[in-house]
Amino acid sequence: MPGQIGWLIQNQVAYIKSGQVVTDDEFGRLVTNLNNIADRNPDATLHLLIDNSQLLQQPSLQTQAKAKSNRSNNGWVFVIGQQNPILRFGSSVAAQIARLNIRLVDTLPEAIAILERVDPNIKIPQPIDWQQWETNSTTYDDMANGKSFS
Repeated sequence: MPGQIGWLIQNQVAYIKSGQVVTDDEFGRLVTNLNNIADRNPDATLHLLIDNSQLLQQPSLQTQAKAKSNRSNNGWVFVIGQQNPILRFGSSVAAQIARLNIRLVDTLPEAIAILERVDPNIKIPQPIDWQQWETNSTTYDDMANGKSFS
């Protein structure tokens, strides 16, 4: 199953569900889409909740490190469920190189609780309507075929 991205809070909190493999090209398209959203909303702080619980192969460290943003109001990046110690280390190193605020957590509820604590303007509606998220999300395959996430 390809990865997917959708909003938990429009233009503020994106939830990304990685598939088992995320290629360099898929990662590049995802970053391009997120940068385009950030450019359209320059005053907004964009937080990412990335569910890597199924991830077995991630993009190269070099590709991940290129994903840096020059924005001063980058939000938090929460990497969820990444159990493989090598992948955890790679994510952590890439985020440090890219100068991102990153936190590795075990579960989505843990990520949400921390995010709502560090950014009091964020309140994720509970329970999350996953059927609506699924309907409105964009897959990595969609992005490869020219559909943008917005």
